[in-house]
Amino acid sequence: VKGRIRRLAFDQNKNLWLGTQDGLYQMKPDGIRRFDRSNGFSQNVVSDLFIDREQQLWLAMTGGDGIFRYAGDTFEQYDESTGLPTASVMSICRDSAQQIWVGTYGGGLARLGKQGFEALRLPPAGAQRINSIIADHSGSLWVGTEGMGLWRYQQGKFTQLLNTKDGLPQGVVLNLYEDRAQRIWIGTPTGIMRYDS
Repeated sequence: VKGRIRRLAFDQNKNLWLGTQDGLYQMKPDGIRRFDRSNGFSQNVVSDLFIDREQQLWLAMTGGDGIFRYAGDTFEQYDESTGLPTASVMSICRDSAQQIWVGTYGGGLARLGKQGFEALRLPPAGAQRINSIIADHSGSLWVGTEGMGLWRYQQGKFTQLLNTKDGLPQGVVLNLYEDRAQRIWIGTPTGIMRYDS
C-alpha cells in the first residue's frame, strides 16, 4: 500500500477499505486490490469514506475529483456538474434521515437530494472551508472549519459553538467524533478538545 492511510472502513464481507493519499485499496483475505484510473477510479487523495446501509462505499476526494460512490462493480462520480459547489471534498457523512452531506474546501456544505447536490453556506464568508462533519445522535450536523471554529446545523440554522476565544487553536477543527456519552471530541492542530453541552 502506497501513501499515508487517511481513513478506514469495513464492509459487510469484512473486507477492509483503505483511503490513502495515493488512492483506494481493498484488503481481502486473498490479497490487496488497488483502484486507479484503469478500473474507473482516480489516484487522488481520499480524504474520507463510509459505507451506507445499502453497502455502497462513498469516498470524498481532496484533489478536485469530488465524490465517488462504489456499488460493487462501477464507480459513479459526483462533481460540479451534479451540484457540488466545488470538487475538493474533505468530509462526508449521512444523517439520521440517511441524507448524504459533504464538507467542501471552499464551497461550504452540500446535501445530496433527488436532483443532485444542494449547497448550504455557513453565515460568515470565511467559514466555507470545511475539514470535518458528523451527524450526532439527535440528527444535528457538527461542522469543523479551517479557521472559523466549530459550528452546529440544527433545524435549518447554523450556530457557532467554539472559536479562538474559547481556546480552539487557530479556529481549526481537523476531525470530529461523538462518543457513547454523546460528547463531541474535536481534533485540532495541537491536540484534542471535548465539547460537553
